[in-house]
Amino acid sequence: MATEKQIEANRRNAQKSCGPITNEGKAQSRRNALDHGLTSKMLLPKDLEGKKELRLADWRGVLAPQDSILEFELDLAVTASLKIEHSQSCETIRRIELAEIAADPSDTWDQDRRAEAARLGRSLKRDPVGVSLQLRRTPAGREWLLGEWRQLLKGAREFAQCYWDKDESNHALDLLGTPSTVRPPIVSFQCQIEPPEMHRTTILKEIAALEALQANAGAENDKLRQEHILGLITNSDAKLKLIRRYEASALREFRKSITILRQSKAPVSKPTQAASTPQSKCETNPIPVVVTPPIVVAPTVAAAPEVKKEPTGNRLYRRERQKAERHEAYLARKAS
Repeated sequence: MATEKQIEANRRNAQKSCGPITNEGKAQSRRNALDHGLTSKMLLPKDLEGKKELRLADWRGVLAPQDSILEFELDLAVTASLKIEHSQSCETIRRIELAEIAADPSDTWDQDRRAEAARLGRSLKRDPVGVSLQLRRTPAGREWLLGEWRQLLKGAREFAQCYWDKDESNHALDLLGTPSTVRPPIVSFQCQIEPPEMHRTTILKEIAALEALQANAGAENDKLRQEHILGLITNSDAKLKLIRRYEASALREFRKSITILRQSKAPVSKPTQAASTPQSKCETNPIPVVVTPPIVVAPTVAAAPEVKKEPTGNRLYRRERQKAERHEAYLARKAS
């Protein structure tokens, strides 16, 4: 437990380290963790602050915001436009970096491709169908799949009399790209569907198919390296994907703010009011004569008299009564 002297010392030390006090210090503190500024709503790197002030003054004269709310929208639009330009410059720099890495005679480019395949393989459980297809398209991805299948084959040979457990079965189905909706239920370690020899057959079949695809891996790697040098393929780079995502977000923000500013500047059409002042005597404009077309009265057609229909029940009752009367007359004539 802290003593009174320690508590008092802590209070004195806390007074000495209270953070920045001036506005300049607070502004600098806000930028301590600022890297490229693409994720920030309002803050920008220092090299863009001066450009922001110039653009604000320029666009304010064009868009002419009428109140503080539109002024805030103008600030958002300017910030978003600078982010778009900054994203494009970052993308250009990243493309140059990728081209230099691909042109490097060392194996840095190959190591990056393997690291990228391993990173993609970690998301295999989340999307086994899509990730397995992506891994099969590149030599590095097929190499990663071969390593996983060989690891499963090693376990199947060491434990020849055992079945796959739940994790091994799911991993094999992930490598095969089997959707989770069509997988057989895996209950426990003892309750499996396929015996060990079927496991080994499946593994050997997949290894043979991947090795056949890897026969031209060297030529494919050379082609991919050349395309990266020329800047033709950059969709697989994680940093480029992130930069493009930031650029798309800034573009949406820019379009939204510009639409609001332009709609506020558009003139509002007022309804025309009829002149209520009487015309002067000196006016020579003739009064328009409104000619009404003759009203044509269509000849009336006499409506047909409405025929009242007797209810069905009454008709049946009257018919039966007539039958009964005829029968009684017949019996009377027969008796006489």
